[in-house]
Amino acid sequence: MKSLLLIAFCIAFSIQSFAQKEDYVWVMGYESNQDTSEYAQRFGGTNIDFNTEPPTITKVLREINFGISSSSICDEDGKLVFYFNGCSLADRQDKYITKKIHKHNDAVIQSFCQHGFNFPQANIIFKSLVEPKVYHLLHYSIRDNLTLLYVNDTLYETILKHDDNDEIEIIQDSKVVAVGKFSSMRYAAVKKTNGIDWWVAVPANKTNDYTILEFTSKGYGFVKNETIGTKFIDNRGVGQSKFSPDGKYYAKFTPYEGLDIFDFSRNTGSFSNAQHFDFWKAPESVISSGLEFSPDSRFLYISILDTLWQFEMHAPNIFESKTFIAAYDGFVDGFNAYFFLMQLAPNNKIYMTSPNSSRYMHTIHYPNKKGQACDFRQHDFKLATYNAFTMPYFPNYRLGPAVSVIDENVNAIQMVLYPNPASTFIKIIAHHPIKSAIIFTLDGKMVKSISNTSDIEIADLSNGMYILNICLEDGSKSVLKFIKE
Repeated sequence: MKSLLLIAFCIAFSIQSFAQKEDYVWVMGYESNQDTSEYAQRFGGTNIDFNTEPPTITKVLREINFGISSSSICDEDGKLVFYFNGCSLADRQDKYITKKIHKHNDAVIQSFCQHGFNFPQANIIFKSLVEPKVYHLLHYSIRDNLTLLYVNDTLYETILKHDDNDEIEIIQDSKVVAVGKFSSMRYAAVKKTNGIDWWVAVPANKTNDYTILEFTSKGYGFVKNETIGTKFIDNRGVGQSKFSPDGKYYAKFTPYEGLDIFDFSRNTGSFSNAQHFDFWKAPESVISSGLEFSPDSRFLYISILDTLWQFEMHAPNIFESKTFIAAYDGFVDGFNAYFFLMQLAPNNKIYMTSPNSSRYMHTIHYPNKKGQACDFRQHDFKLATYNAFTMPYFPNYRLGPAVSVIDENVNAIQMVLYPNPASTFIKIIAHHPIKSAIIFTLDGKMVKSISNTSDIEIADLSNGMYILNICLEDGSKSVLKFIKE
């Protein structure tokens, strides 16, 4: 049995490293209205499908409303499996899985759940690392009265299975992962150095503490609390926290707390090199803001109600690199289409929602480019229906392993691959026998699989760079690169 489980784990390890379409369908909008008037038909659900370019925008008939919070997960083909609005779960046919997958108190349910949960980044979904068609949902709950927000908040894990009949079953409901006084900016996640497991960072409220969780083959688990950076006491305003796509940086921002940037170790799950920048405008009544990194992690974008700025992460002084990108142009679609939350999409564009109900999003078309060359266009992305400021959060599912970094399960004994470059064979030296080794091209295509040997013939491979995923008999795993010449 142990051998079978290890084989399954090694297969999942290889597949998970290159799964790339978890975030290909975004879900938002209102419940559908039976009213046939022209105005009423502007409401309903909207799905954005990034399997096509440009993305396909579809009006969807469903009963679920979305507030700020939205999470969804797709299968390996980029097909929607299920989604979550912070209170209720529904499948790809928009059929309720359950209306009560939450542990909110009655006041929160009455205030939020009818219209959708109103906190950004309040849920996140990962595929199981060992079981096919099994998904782990991390979700947030307010247990105290709404007037006492951020007191005894709880993080839960719910596990769901997608069966062969296209049905979704809850196989674990709301297991407690952590309890604390968490900020209104919730989860941000990044892959560990092995390119498989995940770190999840959750900032605390009215303090400079951060709860660090991990997601592994065992599910979610508490790792530690870290204290770093500036302590704040003002919890007003809505903002975001994100890891950079390359996993090297973590940033969070609200108008009242300002901008915090840390370096991050994907190996240890630790922050360092704290940098704080007070907000450069008077917050006044501003409550809406957003944050996102460019795909190449070079630039950081900050939105504040009516203005968008760009910062350069590689600059000697990040704050002094602040560049004005655009001011709100006054466009109204029922309400003012101001600037709010941002999310990097699979097509490498950054989309921005509004803090009011609107049928339009704003778009940064070339976020890797400096200054005005980033091509920010206001209200250029029209949705199928009005959207009540919903913006889903997705981590970088496509982040691979750190080059030449061995997973911590190798017990600090480095695997050696030689010769490198090689022309006919490569040999692996490790502290335990090889269970399996799989070779991938850089674009994720599997080209060779071997088992129970440390010698691998590569003469039949084309010249170029390859990725080698290795599983040992004791369950240790690693990712190495080599060059065939």
